[in-house]
Amino acid sequence: CQITSRPYSSKSAIRIESSDFAQGSLPVISFVRPDKLFTADTSIIRDVAGKLTPKSRNTILQHVRRLFTLD
Repeated sequence: CQITSRPYSSKSAIRIESSDFAQGSLPVISFVRPDKLFTADTSIIRDVAGKLTPKSRNTILQHVRRLFTLD
């Protein structure tokens, strides 16, 4: 998912802040965009900013799964 510091008007954007991290953090409050999926080769990843708490990670994954649910 895309992570950005800009608060888009997307209803699917999920706010993440320092308390959502088990380790590390991002320098500013940010927003995960579950509706913006992409693949990234490991060669373009420069560093790991942190690790989300299980609760925060599960919340994001639930939103991603909803994108693929057929109703």
